[in-house]
Amino acid sequence: MTKEFLWNFIIFWGIWLLIPMMLDGVIAAKHIIFSWRMLRKEQREDKDLSISYYPRVSIVVPVHNSEGTLHACLTSIFAQNYPRERIEVFLIDNGSSDDSFRVFNRFSNAHGGLCLRWVRIEEAGKAKALNSGVFLGNSEIIINLDSDAQIGPNVVLETVHAMFLNDQVAGATGAILIDHKQINKKSLGLRLLQHCELLEYLEAFFVGRKYQSHRNRLFTLAGAFSCFNRRSLLNTHLYDSNSISEDTKMTFELRMRNDQQKLIFMDKAKIYLEPISSWAKLYSQRVRWQRGELEVISSYTELYKGSVLKLIRSFASRMLFIDHTLMFPRIVWTVLTPLLVFVGYPLELILLANFFVYLMYLFIDANYLLVAYFYLDKEYRAYLREHCWVIIFMPVFRFIVFWFRVAAMIHAITEPAQWNAENPVAQTRRALRGLGKFVFRVLGRNKSSA
Repeated sequence: MTKEFLWNFIIFWGIWLLIPMMLDGVIAAKHIIFSWRMLRKEQREDKDLSISYYPRVSIVVPVHNSEGTLHACLTSIFAQNYPRERIEVFLIDNGSSDDSFRVFNRFSNAHGGLCLRWVRIEEAGKAKALNSGVFLGNSEIIINLDSDAQIGPNVVLETVHAMFLNDQVAGATGAILIDHKQINKKSLGLRLLQHCELLEYLEAFFVGRKYQSHRNRLFTLAGAFSCFNRRSLLNTHLYDSNSISEDTKMTFELRMRNDQQKLIFMDKAKIYLEPISSWAKLYSQRVRWQRGELEVISSYTELYKGSVLKLIRSFASRMLFIDHTLMFPRIVWTVLTPLLVFVGYPLELILLANFFVYLMYLFIDANYLLVAYFYLDKEYRAYLREHCWVIIFMPVFRFIVFWFRVAAMIHAITEPAQWNAENPVAQTRRALRGLGKFVFRVLGRNKSSA
């Protein structure tokens, strides 16, 4: 390696590499330091789950064509380490056209001791189903649970400890994990995607949500599982049926209407979801999440408008800055890096710089996953050890997801909000078909005029 080559790398690339290092490296360093400190602190503490009084708990499960997942969901509720007579479950059917009701009937006939009620509403929509369930019970704690989710055996008990014994908590969410038993065994490509999603969820909850909770800046109570103090929930306008991100909007609403209370993350309350079924589904999901985030932040401008100091202090404005404003330097980095070949920079220099960036993200993921590892049970840990090699693909997975988020920004400007966004491949095919039809029409018109 020549001296000139070395100086080129140090001066030019040292500055150029600051872009991803400043954007993600600094934030990650703060999260890593916090996570390790918190983990050591919690390992010294012995949490006692014993209680003398068991309050009644209402679990609301929105049901929409949930035939394939409903039985497992209800089984996980039935298996709770909590008195069954103190749990009431409301299944709100909002327009199912499959045999979900038959699954419910079979389960209720076979499992006594658990209060199960089936309620059908005429209007479709998850928000309307959740709002209906709020008024059906009379318990002090309300849990909203997706019909394709399964909860760990101590979830209700953990929720009671977190909320009933602490009136300073308005709402909470648990650790949403991918059920590794449902990872696809046949398709290598799909299996790799699902493994990456599994690791991403571990990092997002045991590092990201945990840090937000500690600072009382929890951005979203996860739609798959969230729980509320009834009085705090009734202070809000409930779920917004016009929003594509009703869970995030409810989180903001809950915070605004109960500003003396906290929103928390319960790391020991584990909820398991089936993995994503395709890249198209992942694209649609991430576009909806990112667009919903923009929509909600723009609806609560009072959180950060009014003064510069308020703007700096607001967690909403910081999230907007990190997730959206800083998106543009990343785009610049991605687009300009290959073009440097055409202005004289050696290809090996460019590849070396990008390799260092890759190593930085790999280091971040390794630390995040190591933290998450200590919060998992023995079975999940064993699975993670067996598939730890997937971590080498995580920087690439995150890079792809980043461009999904960029697409969401474009969607927000050019298209009306919708629950399912069409994936780019389908959009391209549709555009090509439309172009072909247009060309044939033009050729046919010219031929007839001739």
